[in-house]
Amino acid sequence: MDDRPKRTQKASQQRRLGAALRENLKRRKAQAKGRASAPGIDPKDDPEADHKSHDSAGIAGHKQPS
Repeated sequence: MDDRPKRTQKASQQRRLGAALRENLKRRKAQAKGRASAPGIDPKDDPEADHKSHDSAGIAGHKQPS
């Protein structure tokens, strides 16, 4: 049995995965840099920001008072 096609297929897959991961890392770094350099926007100081904890489960209203 000759497993050369499997080896070349695996190597090709690894190259594609490596390239995709590098592109993803570049994109994420650019996004982080953009967020860090946004002028005058600090989420802690933004009065427009919603500082309430989020309730993705929808159970915040069901809590019993202590």
